[in-house]
Amino acid sequence: MFLHILAKSLRHRWSRILVAVLAVTMGASLAAAALSVSVGMEEKVGRTLRAYGANLVLVPKSAALGVSDATLVESDLTVHVNHLGSSVLGHAPFLYAVVESEGQPVALAGTWFDAATRINPWWKIEGNAPANDDRASALVGANVADKWRVKIGDDLAVRYRDSQTNFRVTGILNTGGAEDDQIFVSLAAAQALTNRAGQVSLAQISALTTQTPLEETARAVEQMLPAAQAKTVQQIAQGEVALIRRVQALLALIAAIVLVAAAVSVGATMTTVMLERKREIGLMKAIGAEARRIGALFLAEAGALGIVGGLAGYALGFAFAQIIAQSVFATAVELNGWVAVAALVIAVTVAVIGSVLPVRRALAVEAAVVLRGE
Repeated sequence: MFLHILAKSLRHRWSRILVAVLAVTMGASLAAAALSVSVGMEEKVGRTLRAYGANLVLVPKSAALGVSDATLVESDLTVHVNHLGSSVLGHAPFLYAVVESEGQPVALAGTWFDAATRINPWWKIEGNAPANDDRASALVGANVADKWRVKIGDDLAVRYRDSQTNFRVTGILNTGGAEDDQIFVSLAAAQALTNRAGQVSLAQISALTTQTPLEETARAVEQMLPAAQAKTVQQIAQGEVALIRRVQALLALIAAIVLVAAAVSVGATMTTVMLERKREIGLMKAIGAEARRIGALFLAEAGALGIVGGLAGYALGFAFAQIIAQSVFATAVELNGWVAVAALVIAVTVAVIGSVLPVRRALAVEAAVVLRGE
């Protein structure tokens, strides 16, 4: 009987509670969109922010003690960094030396070009970067190229102590930073020129901070490589975390405001409905229905309203989340069952809370007074 009365009531008054359903739908849709973006995009945002470059640098501990030409072992570095798993998006080793070219001292850096350009995507290269196994080519910084009037295709003689190697310039590097004053060659070429086979001066690491704090990743690296000291680039690391948290807080605030508005709209609609049903309430009381039973009926109607609004809101919110993700982060949001459940729970909660006060006022009506038409 309870379900029959509930279904009949909803069917006959559907047009009047449509406004409340729409309000709950809008609130649930924004909540679902906020949750979808927060849950589904946190890691993707972190990956997008990695375009700002490495946020962790490994250097030899002995360098801090004033040891000149301190280095790390390339093979140990590769093996242990790879053990960190998916939290590390990439790493690039560098071997530095001061060499002589065109009769002037200049900094030379050997690296894995594919890895270096991947973790430093802002590097602008005119021409091409050498391959990792190319020992005869070089990438010249923009300032060096301008100062020495070096062009792509030119040969560049580089001397380090008693060793000399000629490199063919395949590209000009422009970063707006210190790299513009350096010459870059493959790591193998730099190791051969400086007679430091299998050694590197430092390593740049690009690590996600959404799952594991950067400080924890740094400690893990130092435990695996006792000879290395991990230094975090605090400005980048803190900026990433702060940006993600602010985006989440903004979405949560907007959703909260809309949900409060939805609850107020539900309350106003239910107040109107309760006023129209005063005689019905009085009649149910007159035939012996308990107040809590009548209240349960009306709150069940509000819950049904919330279920409909929650389902519609999740579908609409998922569409909103896709638009946000595609336009801002150029990626897609995946379906998440927990977000759907959360949107449904939020919608039902808003609908019920918004109906509590109107229902309490309606139940305070005296049956005899209402039935007399007063």
